[in-house]
Amino acid sequence: AILPYCQALEKSAPHIQQLSMESNGKGVSIEGVPLSYEAGEIDF
Repeated sequence: AILPYCQALEKSAPHIQQLSMESNGKGVSIEGVPLSYEAGEIDF
């Protein structure tokens, strides 16, 4: 879970979720080379 600690960051959690969803399932780099790692993973 991403919990904003102030009102200014209120929209950051949905934005980060959207970025993650857009990245999931992509297995190639921008050059078209297959990745040797999982894409779209965010760990804090």
